[in-house]
Amino acid sequence: MHLVIYFCGTGNPGNSFPGQYDYVPNDGNVRTVFVKGCEQPEVCNSGLFPDLKGFAGRFTQQLVGKDKKIATTEDKELESIGIRLDRTDIQGVGDEEIESITLCGYSRGAVTCFEVAKELNKIAPTIPVDIVADQPVPGNFYSGPGSNVASISDCSNLNNLRNVSIILGAYTGAKTSVNLSVKLEMPEDLTQYQNSYLLVNNALYYVGADAKAQPLEFNRQYNTTEILEFLKINPEIEGKHSVPTLAMNYLTTHYALEAQHESTDPIHRGFFSQVVPKLPRTAHRDLIVIPRESHHQNPHNTPDGGEHMHMQVAKYLHKQALVNEEDVQRKTEEARAVYTQHQHIAAKQFPAISQLQSFFGLEKEKAYRYVDKLHPNGHLRRGMTWNRGETLINWWSKQDEKASYFSSQLTKDLIKTIEITESNNVEQLKTLFQEADSWLIAKENVSTSRYYQVESLRNNIYDQLVNTLHVDKVELYQLNYQNMHRMGYFQKHWTEGSSHASWFKTDETRALDRAFEEHAKAEPSEESDRALLQALETWIEAKKGTQSKRYDLVVEITEHLQDVIDQSYTQTHQEQQTL
Repeated sequence: MHLVIYFCGTGNPGNSFPGQYDYVPNDGNVRTVFVKGCEQPEVCNSGLFPDLKGFAGRFTQQLVGKDKKIATTEDKELESIGIRLDRTDIQGVGDEEIESITLCGYSRGAVTCFEVAKELNKIAPTIPVDIVADQPVPGNFYSGPGSNVASISDCSNLNNLRNVSIILGAYTGAKTSVNLSVKLEMPEDLTQYQNSYLLVNNALYYVGADAKAQPLEFNRQYNTTEILEFLKINPEIEGKHSVPTLAMNYLTTHYALEAQHESTDPIHRGFFSQVVPKLPRTAHRDLIVIPRESHHQNPHNTPDGGEHMHMQVAKYLHKQALVNEEDVQRKTEEARAVYTQHQHIAAKQFPAISQLQSFFGLEKEKAYRYVDKLHPNGHLRRGMTWNRGETLINWWSKQDEKASYFSSQLTKDLIKTIEITESNNVEQLKTLFQEADSWLIAKENVSTSRYYQVESLRNNIYDQLVNTLHVDKVELYQLNYQNMHRMGYFQKHWTEGSSHASWFKTDETRALDRAFEEHAKAEPSEESDRALLQALETWIEAKKGTQSKRYDLVVEITEHLQDVIDQSYTQTHQEQQTL
């Protein structure tokens, strides 16, 4: 028997879980446990400062026995540890052995997954555990002793962990709002109400940029009077109100991006930072970064994380032959579809690195290595997108206002190429793409104020070539690969990183040195790339049980080389790859 245990987030009843959890066959091989949020009395009885570690100990000891079987199926006992019976199906399985467990959850429920994995490692260490953590927010401003984040920050000794997926929101801490003005009579001049909402005599209007009022319908799914009372808006008292975009959805289904304005919430940036625990080297890790403005607010065509969580759970169950390939593909397409749910609105772009909220356990500069490959434009950054109506040099000049006054010769040469590049000339754009790509490789690990600016330049050119001028993306991947080979990217990356790790080298490390040297000398080919990949994987396998300081470096290079192989030698790309 395989067990799937879902933990709700604080204040989130998990009502979407049953509908999305439709890929598990009803054959009894997979059993499900549904656990309420930490604010519930049976769980932690606290939404502000829950003791997740204490609950995990109580929950695990009461549910799982040392004989690797369900310890109790009594309703009262299950309810006493927060289990919701109508969404749980473990009654009558007390004699079945638990072969493996998948822990999944959202927010603090995602954090609870790691706490429960720790307890399972004590009680039944031979049960393999998979985790799918959707936006794990411990709710701590700091990572000091006694905090939820400190408790799970290092899970490297959990040898029961097999596969771990962590879905991270690219939070900025921003809150978006719209303006709604209450008027007793319709104003004659609507100029001052452009791109905002009007409530006149209990009728709702939207005033666009043309200063004309468009009648709107209220959202019939909700009680309008109750929503207005909740927002403290009296339709009989004139005034101007700032309404959170999420709350506006309860009043009307109308959506106007131009009406939204942002403000940064310092509390969110402090208390809603996500955590990426350190894992054992034997565990496989998947990180997926999705665009979300904050933990509680995501605009149209933005994933809330649920679809991606179920996609990963389905993938892990498929590895054990518990879910078929067709259902995995279906859940993948459902996760992809959230970006295009509203056809008239573009998918939400990722914010610039400078706006990104920090993570516990992951440098935010490295987070975008794991951008969701299902995003149709995951390579573009909000506020750094090239408007095709302007010249490239004008775009560059606007971005360059924030950069250093001084430019290297490499940057000066790049600017000269930008100046002569026409926006619809394929060959000129390819040349600029390759030059910007070379600049990025040369400037890696160098302190420069223009790195993300040049990265956005390259990615905007990529977008123009692929999506407007219909150049095969594989051709651009190969240009990227040629640059890396010409500049000895992998050997340089290895040599610099390895020298910082330790002066001492084992036989395995010296063998890897030779593999990098041979790869750098060989002509670019799939055969030479796969030979280096094999050498990297051999080194990783040999070092899993050691304390090698080079381990993370080798894993990083392996992931990058695997991406290069997939991009350069695979002709069909169903998923967006990362340059």
